[in-house]
Amino acid sequence: MSSPTDPAPPGSSSSDPAELQRDIEEVRAELADTVDALAAKVDVKSRAQDKAQELKTQAINKAREVRAQAMAKAPQLSEAAQQKAQQTQRVVQDKPGAVVGAALAMVAVVMLRRRGRRRQKKARQAQQGRRRSTQSRARRWGRVLAVAGWLIRRRRRRGKEDS
Repeated sequence: MSSPTDPAPPGSSSSDPAELQRDIEEVRAELADTVDALAAKVDVKSRAQDKAQELKTQAINKAREVRAQAMAKAPQLSEAAQQKAQQTQRVVQDKPGAVVGAALAMVAVVMLRRRGRRRQKKARQAQQGRRRSTQSRARRWGRVLAVAGWLIRRRRRRGKEDS
């Protein structure tokens, strides 16, 4: 089995020491490259670090790209916000009753939400109270049954002793 990288294929008459030395150096270089490649594949820690570095670089580049997009859109958004503020100011000046109505509606919504939360809290507390009373009833019945069982056993023992 001969390959093109063999220093002297069988049956060849190449006995020139310089040529043999060159062939040996080529094979050594190829072998070193192969060993380096295998070592790189086996070194999981460095591969993981390389992958982490690659992902970090990608994240940094993506962040820069998003920042550039945001900076490009900022003037447009700022202008739109200013227009909305001016429009709202005009509505307030034209219809002050609408603003008062909106404020009252917001107060009503807040009050209704608080009222609902209070009711939910009271319902939870009542539920816990019922649970406690049920638990205490169960404990009492457990004690009653334990005493009844003790009395029954005692009576049986006394009945055996009397016979």
